Amino acid sequence: MEVRPEDLAWLMANQPGLAVGLGKGYPWCAKGTPCISGRLLVSGYYDQGLGRYVHCSRQESGGHELFVSSRFSVVVCLKWLDAWGWPKVFDLDWRHLPVAEQVGVPPLDLHIYSDGHACLGLPFPWDPPFSVGGFISSLVEPFFYRLYYVDLYGLSAAATDLWGELPHGAEGAVAHRRYISARSRRWRLAWPLVE
Repeated sequence: MEVRPEDLAWLMANQPGLAVGLGKGYPWCAKGTPCISGRLLVSGYYDQGLGRYVHCSRQESGGHELFVSSRFSVVVCLKWLDAWGWPKVFDLDWRHLPVAEQVGVPPLDLHIYSDGHACLGLPFPWDPPFSVGGFISSLVEPFFYRLYYVDLYGLSAAATDLWGELPHGAEGAVAHRRYISARSRRWRLAWPLVE
């Protein structure tokens, strides 16, 4: 993922606690490699009707019952990609460990791998490539929103109030492919090919 001038402007306007720089030799981001690091602002709610996370202030949320706000120390390694092609994202404070202990699950059940990087989900073939702002607002911030929601209210509340999750590993990849296949089939039925 490349950082363009408009990405820098987006970061300053929407996530001023994050900065683009070179890795400082974190165990995850090699010294001198491009990264985004700093304090990620998670401030918003999950809109169940729209089926998506909405970034906003408490005031802008209108007192929405699913609103939460926190900050996470993160690093986004722009050149180190996970198996799905997303830049690897790490929780530098390892806040997920006490959350996992509190709710009685291994960190993998919170979608954090043993090296500390977040599993941000699987890509859809119809999604356009993400810009830095799109990646952070569509994947990174919602991921940490869910983690903080679980910290505050527990796993069962997150399962009820927020979006669903796929299983891990190969089982999750198969479920993801089934979803894509079913959606593609519905689209083909709705828009039959004309020969």
